[in-house]
Amino acid sequence: KRDLYERHGVQEYWLVDYNEKTVEVYLLNEENLYQKPAVYLKEEEAPIRTLDDFQINLSYVFKE
Repeated sequence: KRDLYERHGVQEYWLVDYNEKTVEVYLLNEENLYQKPAVYLKEEEAPIRTLDDFQINLSYVFKE
């Protein structure tokens, strides 16, 4: 999926690993290629870059 999303210009791509309680966030760079992902843990807040000033508290995502 990542290659398909990159090819079609999806600006932000999230990979959620519920078992590891992590989120990898890929962003397109100036060459329309995904850069190295930012990795967030369940205790952190992850910014949604495509939405101005919006963050999600990952403890809600991984709530058991």
